[in-house]
Amino acid sequence: MIRILKESDRAVALEFLDREHESNLIMIFDIQHYGIENRGQLFQGDYYGAYLDDELAGVACLYNFGSMFLYCPVGELRRELTAHIAERGGKPR
Repeated sequence: MIRILKESDRAVALEFLDREHESNLIMIFDIQHYGIENRGQLFQGDYYGAYLDDELAGVACLYNFGSMFLYCPVGELRRELTAHIAERGGKPR
């Protein structure tokens, strides 16, 4: 299952991203300082969570300034997550 993350998912997302802290510094910083919900600001975006067996297994963010960051150790789920974002047709600000 893939869905957009909400503020109620913040702690779980940060714990998940912290598993490879150095690789996820930008997403961690932005969640801590700007929040996980997109309020349309430049340094915010839509955070997507990919789940396996009801456990968070991947996070991606399509930022409003045009970049996308992804942390998803499971290869098959990574492809599903990127395809979901591409199909959704979300465009950065």
